[in-house]
Order: sequence, then C-alpha cells, then structure tokens
Amino acid sequence: MRERCFGKIFNYVILCMSLVSGKDADTNLITKLEGVLKTNMSSVAFNWTSENAVDGNVGPDPEQCLCCSGTTYNTISWWTVDLGKKYPIEKATIYSRETENKFGQLQGFQLFLRNSSEQTNQLYYDDSTTTETNTSVFDIFLSNVLARYLTIQKAGILTICEIEVFEGDCMIGTFGEECSKQCHCADNRICDRFTGQCSTPVCKIGWIGTACDTKCEVDAFGENCGEKCYCAGNTTCTIDYGICPDNCRKGYFGTHCNKVCPDGAFGTNCNDKCFCDGNGTCSKDEGICPGACLAGYMGVHCNIAEKEDKLNLLLVIGVSAGGGVLVIVAIV
Repeated sequence: MRERCFGKIFNYVILCMSLVSGKDADTNLITKLEGVLKTNMSSVAFNWTSENAVDGNVGPDPEQCLCCSGTTYNTISWWTVDLGKKYPIEKATIYSRETENKFGQLQGFQLFLRNSSEQTNQLYYDDSTTTETNTSVFDIFLSNVLARYLTIQKAGILTICEIEVFEGDCMIGTFGEECSKQCHCADNRICDRFTGQCSTPVCKIGWIGTACDTKCEVDAFGENCGEKCYCAGNTTCTIDYGICPDNCRKGYFGTHCNKVCPDGAFGTNCNDKCFCDGNGTCSKDEGICPGACLAGYMGVHCNIAEKEDKLNLLLVIGVSAGGGVLVIVAIV
C-alpha cells in the first residue's frame, strides 16, 4: 500500500490518500522485489539517495519526508533501477514532489527500458512532448514490455519521490521466467504466465503437452501428433499438415506420404508393378516377391513379361564370306 499525504497542522498530517490497492498492490515489482532490486543515480543532493524512490513513501515533499531521490544539477541527470531479471511490465507510475510546478524537477523527463547491461536504452516515454504541466503523478502504460532495467533521465536537476513498476503478462506465445519459454495454444490464445497451460486444452496443430510446448516427433504430424508421414531420404514432413519436402519414401504415396502402396505396386510413389505367384505380393519398397513370379513373368521384380522378353531377344551372328558379310537374325 502506498499513501500520499498533503499538508500539515502543527506537524500532524491532515489528509492522506491511498494510491495502490487491489491487483496493483500484488503486481508492484518494487514491493515484490524489496531487498533484491538495486538502484543508482548520477549524483546525490541533500542525502536524497537513489533507494528513497523505492521506499514505499511517495512524499509529498522531500524536505519534509526525506523520502525522495534527488540529484544535483547536471547536463543529464538520471536514476535507474535493476530488477535483477527481465519482467513483462504493464505500467510504471512515477511520483514527483508536491511542489513540482514550482521546481520542475521531474517534468520533461524520459523513461528508458532495456533487457541487459549491454543493450542500448530504448525510449518508451518522453514527457517533453506532452502538454500536461499540472500533474505530480505520471502513469505510463507499457503494454507488457519485457525489461530488466528502467532509467529516468532529464536535463538539470532530477527529483523522484517514488516509482512503482507493475508486472504484466508475457506476450502471447511465451511464459515462464523472463518469458523465455514458448507455448503454442490453438487460435493464438494466451497461456498461463507461470505454467504455460493454455486457456483452452487445445494446442496448435503439430504440438502437444500441457503447455503445448512439445513438438511432434520425426515422421509425426497433425492434431495431437496423431498422424504419420513417410518422406524420402532423411527428410520429414511439416508438423502441422504433414507435407514432405520431396518424394515419398519407397512404398508410400499420397499428399502426406502415409498411404501404403496397394498390392502389386511398389517403389517411389508406387509407380512400379510386380506380379508374384499365388496370393503373394512383393515388398512395398523394393518390389521383391516372397516366392516365384506369376506365370508369364520374370525378373528381379517379376515385372518383365516372358513373351515380350523373347520378342526382344535378338541373336545377331556375323560371318565373313569372301569379303562379304552374312547376317543371320534369329528370333528365339
């Protein structure tokens, strides 16, 4: 709970108002991370140190409460807080001193966010572009930006009486610590911020698991990974609709390469035929019959007709006779 108090009679506060309640009180990272977060600032005036801006007391005046952070005059003055790790930030609320209109030690500030100490600050709010000059509380909505560091800066003197940083939700499709894990819920629905469980128990096609974060195994696709595909070579199909990048594996055909060649067919896309004896059929991949070929057929795959083979078997004999050539062609 944060309170801001205004005015005094004989050193007694005569008016206080609550500033944080309900859900906001539960999601204020400044309160949640007390003792963990770290603050720093460009300089210190009147012992108004950087940690005063996160002490839970919003003022109203630093000279009375000694609860605000303030710098000396600098070309650029800044104050920063390190949350320890990245959080999705829904909103930041910044409180100035009660006499801000007189001193102007927060107006015109800029708010920067970043994820790591190496990353360049990203500007998310620029008060110098606003026309509002009669306010001491600045609510800045940040749409669940993922950030670890928040920095406030302005030219001249900077005085901040309190800052509150409210935790939001991970962006759609992410969950877990620092929103670093992915969930794949159907219809792009959100998943639980901490467990990743989808708001409806349905995953995107090609994903399974409570958090819909387990990809279909190789050669599996579809809803609940319940379909199989058989692609040629070392390739596999897409996990959603089971499309192979090239041909089907020998012995299979179809849009998803999951239909077995009918009896008497084999090979790539079942384009080859075999004729096995009796009720036998050849292997779907290489076309090998388990026994003899059907009468009238021969060959490794039992797909060469004997009659056709004889008609195509030509015996050509060349005999030299007195400088001439005698050619005898025999059909066997």
